[in-house]
Amino acid sequence: MRGDMTDDHGRPQPDRPPPESADDVTFPPIPADTEARTHIEAHLEHYLGTSAFVIHEPAIGSDGIDVHIIPPSMLYPFYSLVTVGMSDVAMPTPPGAETFRYAEMLVALPRHWPIDSRAWKDETSYWPIRVLRALARMPYLHDAWVGPGYSVPHGGDPPRPYARNTRLCAAFVTPPMRYEPDFLAVVARPDKVVRFHAFIPLYRDELAYRHDTGPRALRMRLTERNVTELLDIKRKSVMARRWFGRR
Repeated sequence: MRGDMTDDHGRPQPDRPPPESADDVTFPPIPADTEARTHIEAHLEHYLGTSAFVIHEPAIGSDGIDVHIIPPSMLYPFYSLVTVGMSDVAMPTPPGAETFRYAEMLVALPRHWPIDSRAWKDETSYWPIRVLRALARMPYLHDAWVGPGYSVPHGGDPPRPYARNTRLCAAFVTPPMRYEPDFLAVVARPDKVVRFHAFIPLYRDELAYRHDTGPRALRMRLTERNVTELLDIKRKSVMARRWFGRR
């Protein structure tokens, strides 16, 4: 990871990649915020629907981070994968972003995406879940800020593709764009507001553009090209020379 990269608030990113293994994760001994988790789960059910199932993390020394798998609906015709437990830890925040101390991560998968443990033995199906969990672990393992503008390359510098079925090779954290505004935060307690962040997988040239021009410029280009947290492993890079006749 490039140590000189910053998030939306100009805060330097930690010069360490997140863990990529789903097993043998040792969290600090931080107990789960059961009250907050209950509010988050109720919030998910109210806005997104009932979880089809939950992936429980085999963490040591902590309750771990769960991933709720919520099936497609009329309003959201795709799978929503949302963490519950990342917000047990308060993140360090830059000045002016104190209300972003608590967060959960999400990603949207197309309705044809394989959603079963047998398919997930193949990295071509599992890698979005691996990335989601890795991002959610950052506050536990590295006391890291994970918020809008944060990015993580896969496999070092230069980054390598997540799997053999795609050239996407980095994660870019952004506010969710496919979800209604009322969903984007939940008041777990009067002193604890939990915000939902999404990640968009990037190509190498998009990550380089983010490094050269900053996260706001990249997010503007992604928005112009209608690239959101709904995963499309075959999408065109927003840095392509021709995009409907425009750069």
